[in-house]
This record gives sequence, structure tokens and C-alpha cells, in this order.
Amino acid sequence: MKSLSFKLTLLCFLLFGLLFVLSGLFIRFHLQNEATQLLRRQMIGLSQSIASEYRGAFTDYLLDAEAESPLIQSIRQRLQEKRGAFNLVNVAILDTAGQVLVSTDRAEGFKTRQPRPISTNEPVRKLADDTVFASPVYDHHGSPSMTVYVSLTRSDGNRGAILAVDASADYFRIIRRIQRMLLYSGAILLVLVLLFSLIVSHYIARPIRQLAAFSERIRRGELGAQSAVATRDEIGRLAVSLNSMSHQLKEDRLQLDEKINSLMVLSGGIAHEIRNPLNGINLYADLLKRKLISQQEAGMLDNIKTEIKRINEIVVRLLDYTKPEKMNLGSIRLQGLVQAALEGLPSLAIPVELDVADCLVFADEVKMRQVLINLLQNGAEAAGEKGRLSLIAHLEMDDRLVIEVHNTGKPVPAEERGKLFTPFFTTKPKGTGLGLALCRKIVSSHGGHIELLNSALPGFATASIVTLKGGEIHGDHLYCR
Repeated sequence: MKSLSFKLTLLCFLLFGLLFVLSGLFIRFHLQNEATQLLRRQMIGLSQSIASEYRGAFTDYLLDAEAESPLIQSIRQRLQEKRGAFNLVNVAILDTAGQVLVSTDRAEGFKTRQPRPISTNEPVRKLADDTVFASPVYDHHGSPSMTVYVSLTRSDGNRGAILAVDASADYFRIIRRIQRMLLYSGAILLVLVLLFSLIVSHYIARPIRQLAAFSERIRRGELGAQSAVATRDEIGRLAVSLNSMSHQLKEDRLQLDEKINSLMVLSGGIAHEIRNPLNGINLYADLLKRKLISQQEAGMLDNIKTEIKRINEIVVRLLDYTKPEKMNLGSIRLQGLVQAALEGLPSLAIPVELDVADCLVFADEVKMRQVLINLLQNGAEAAGEKGRLSLIAHLEMDDRLVIEVHNTGKPVPAEERGKLFTPFFTTKPKGTGLGLALCRKIVSSHGGHIELLNSALPGFATASIVTLKGGEIHGDHLYCR
């Protein structure tokens, strides 16, 4: 899963990169179009200026002159001067059929003009109504070029020849240099944009990550914890709200603990009062069973003793739940603790997959063994005779010990998960509703928490997860090797 910082960086980079590319393309095409129009206007003006010197009698003499005559040589020399003065590629005069009459390029002398991007007849057709025609920009030996054709009229006013002026588009060289500059500056700009995006995303994502970690602390039971985020924006206001909520949760928890303590004292007294009469009823049932010989009456007395035993188990569990926990903490090996819990369930008939880290845990061995026995027993009952269990225990990076008991079967509905840790709430016909409540009390006394979730393991339905904050509560007594 990609982090928020990565997503923000990527988004900023893509937005700025797209903006830069679009701006570069716009500038390129705009400059190219402007350069083309500027070149066309200048070439037309220059070509018309040259053509004005050869109209009328000059055109008459040119059409009648022999090749390499003094007139042709004189005209060629003047055209070469024009070519050098204005940095032109070539200047030529053609007849209306496209035949070269004179050219600054001696290789073209009295030969049919080499095909251009436009056919040799096209200038004639274009010049039928107009006196000048400029070709589109074309590539000539790897360089952008343009040719302008201008009509040369004879002394009688009829068109007799065509002036062709070839010019290299020097402006496009400038555009190419600008493009290279844009490319280099764009690369630098993209690097700066990337750095800017990283800074912005870090500035935005860091308080969000802090709030996420703060929310996780509250979820783990650290009620009353306060977030250090103090920005003056919506995230800061959210942090203030979460701090207020955390404080209120702590106050509510303290009030609830006071009520539970009062209820536990009351429940403990009632349990003591119930336990004494139960012992008497059980004793009298034994006496009656000795005196009565009817098999039916003996069966009824057995039922009475069974129910008394069940009530007594509820009373014992209630007493265990209500009396204050006296912790006998010590260093115990986690693998030995799990093995002791499995040995305490000799009737467990379904397979248990184990993945237990070799850790030393600072905890009450007897009470944590009781927690594991209850979780394994509940998981086995939920899985059924053909089900499976999986017990996983490992140490997290922040020194939290996580113990997970997964079982197959049907998942527990979401609305029942939290209630299952409430005393006397049970979904089993013969359950007491105190097993998970006692587990929660023991785990809480160790500074941890317990929760019931849908299993993330393939093929399993429900997971009971115990988390002990050993590294924070007990210093260095919780470690793996």
C-alpha cells in the first residue's frame, strides 16, 4: 500500500510536469508559427525588391540571351551579390515552364529545376492571379527552408519569367536553441518540482501520520493520551478534537471503572452469600441420595447436584472476576507458557498450528496460562469437531507482544464482538459469560488489551488477539532472541 506522502509527491510531480510539458509545447508551436510568418514577410519583401530590378527590358533580354553570355554572367554576378548580402541559399530565374535561365548555383545552369516540395508547375499555377507565392517551410539537407516565387513581367506587361529565391530559415535555428534551453531548464525545473513536492507532501503527510499513530494509541487503550500536532489549520483542529475526545474517554473510563468496582464489590458479596447455601444444599442432596433407593429419585438428585455444580462454577468465576488481581510477575518463556496451556486442555481434540517466537515475557504465568486456555477452549468450541486452531505469537517492532488465536467455523457478527467481553454475555447455551470478561481483566492488569476480529489467515474465521505492551511497561524484560 502506497503511503500518503508518496501519493502527494507523485500527484504534485505529475501536475507540475504536465503543466511544464503543455507550456513548452505551446511556446514551441507559437514561436515556430511566429518565425514562419516573420520569415515569409521578410522573404516576400526581399524577393519583390530583387524582382523589381529585372522586370521589363531585362526580362526581354534575358529570355533572348545565349547561355553564358556576358548578360547572363552579369546577372549571375549580381544575384550572387544578393545571395551573399542576405545570406540566401540560392537565387535563380526560371522561364514559365520551369527551365533554369540563370542561377547562382552553376549546377542548375540551363537544366530543369530540381523538384521542390512543390512541383515546378505549381508556382506557375499559383502565380496565375498573384505576382508572388511563398512555399510552406520544408526540409532541405536537414535545415528548414522556404522558396519565394515572384513574377517577372516583360516590357509588354505579360509574364515572361519567374524569380525563385531559396532561403534557409535561420529563425528556426534560434527556435531550436530555445527548445534546447527549455529542455535543460525543464530538467532542472522538474528536479526542483520533485524536491518541492517532497517538501509539501512531507509537510502535509507528517501531521496526518502523527494523528494516525495517535488514534492507534487510543485504540490500544491509552486513554487520555494527547497528540503533539499543533498546526493552525484543519489538521490542527482535528488534533484538538481528538485530544478532547481522548480526555473525555479517559474520564468516562474512570467513571465506568468506579461503577464496575462498586458492582464487583456487590457481586462478590452476593457470590459469598450464595456459595454457603449451595454447599448446604449439595450436602443434603448427598444425604437424601443415601436414604432413597428409587432409581428415578436418585436420577433427580443427580440432576440437582449437576445444577448445583454449575451454579458453583459461576460463583467461583464471579469471585475470581470481582476480587482484585494480585500479580505474581516473573520472567517466563513464551513457548513454555503455550505448551503449559495446551497441557491444561487434555480434551482438546482438534489440531493446533503453532508459530510461537522464542521470547521471554515478564508476566504472571498462572494468569496468562488461564487466558490462553480460555481462548483456545472458546476457539475449539467455535470451530467444531472438524475445525482447526492456529496460535501465533510474535514480537512487534515497538516491543509489543502479540498473541493470536485463530479458529475456523463461522465468524462472530460485528455487533457481538464487543459484547462478548461484557460479564454474563454469552452466545453459548451453557456458557457463563465470564470467560472472556476474565481474560480481558487479566490482560488489562498486564498493561495490554484484547480484541476479537475477523481472521486474516486464509481458511480461518475469527481471531482473538492479545497485545501486551511489555517494552513500555516492563522495561527490558520482554525480548526475543
